[in-house]
Amino acid sequence: MNIKRLFIIFLFCFIMLFISACTPTIYDIPVDQWNKLTEAQQQATIDGYNKRMRLREIERQKEAQRRAREEEIRALEAHRQEQLCQERVAAIYMGEAGQIGDLLRVTLQGGQMLIGNRHRQYQPISFKIANGETKKIEIINVEGRNYDNGEEMQVLYQDGTLIFDDDPYTRKPFRIIYDHGWKSGKTYSPVSTESKLRLRNVQIFIEIIPHLRKTRP
Repeated sequence: MNIKRLFIIFLFCFIMLFISACTPTIYDIPVDQWNKLTEAQQQATIDGYNKRMRLREIERQKEAQRRAREEEIRALEAHRQEQLCQERVAAIYMGEAGQIGDLLRVTLQGGQMLIGNRHRQYQPISFKIANGETKKIEIINVEGRNYDNGEEMQVLYQDGTLIFDDDPYTRKPFRIIYDHGWKSGKTYSPVSTESKLRLRNVQIFIEIIPHLRKTRP
């Protein structure tokens, strides 16, 4: 079948659909055909139409209930996973779970970040973060003015990868992969990024906090 013939068939089907869509109907039957029906036939048509509508509504409700159940199951599972993650993070901080490298101290200082639509100096930051944890770190303008005083940086540590300034809108977070130098502390400088806060010449220091788990007999 050549392309020209396919095009003609497609055009014909489109025209028929357009005509049928524009044709006035009564209970899904063209008006001219409806007028030819007897009263009994019209009533039977109405009953059939109403039955189809009821069945469609029942199916629609079943589908909505199915989707609602699936969404509820997903929400419950997401909540359960979040709770497990929070419990594990807390256990890492207490030294009751995890291993060496699961708890870090991170320090950012020097350089500038985008605060209030302009690159500014910021107060040095130091924080702990555990494997599987997401933290929102407050970035404070060193000028200390009431306006444009600060921003927020989201930091995620997941399976040996530190993700700084993770923002779903820019999708340009800065990542640092686990390095053996973290055991004694390692400095990354100068760091400049294209993420939300547009880091410029920032110094990032990362060190592993020794694991606190007690040896059990």
